[in-house]
Amino acid sequence: MIVGRASEVPEPGRFFTHDDTGVALLITRDETGRVRALLNVCSHRGTRLVYDTTGTATTFVCRYHGWTYDLHGRLGRPGRVGLPPALEQFMGERALGEFPCETRHGFVWVVPTARTTLDVAGALGTDDAMLASLDLESRTVVSRTTESVSTNWKHVVASHAQPGRVLLRPNSIVVPDDDVVTHLEVFPTAIEESLVVHTRLAR
Repeated sequence: MIVGRASEVPEPGRFFTHDDTGVALLITRDETGRVRALLNVCSHRGTRLVYDTTGTATTFVCRYHGWTYDLHGRLGRPGRVGLPPALEQFMGERALGEFPCETRHGFVWVVPTARTTLDVAGALGTDDAMLASLDLESRTVVSRTTESVSTNWKHVVASHAQPGRVLLRPNSIVVPDDDVVTHLEVFPTAIEESLVVHTRLAR
């Protein structure tokens, strides 16, 4: 799924959170420039790690016991409740969960399921070349609105699937335009309820 734009994490330390997939995601750019999709849940007691929707950080500190993670999601220090010395060798196993993540055409794509792979170009097929022709990487977010609608997500997509528009995934539509490209992402929230995110992109 598309969870945002790479321009929203332009440099190391920038992050945003995303919950619309049903999984609490923390999207951040590490010091190597790689965009990562981490589980926004502390591995100690399972509490939410980051509450801000956007921001800049060098580490992420859990409010519960102070467990601290770096931009890769690795546990830096256990905080106020430390690991017994015999368990310190397992600190690597207490890292934040990480999901397959790729940036392509300026979008941040994530599979919110562990132990899988992601190949955006392969999944897009012929639509990959079409998106490349729109030069979407040079565009930034000029507005984003979110609305909850009382209908099944498939009905929302069908109502917007018109000639000239591109259905990227079952729940994602791009409306091409020279000036402003509109991206619609539809997330089911219940059987007959959907969340529709309208993002407008301009050069």
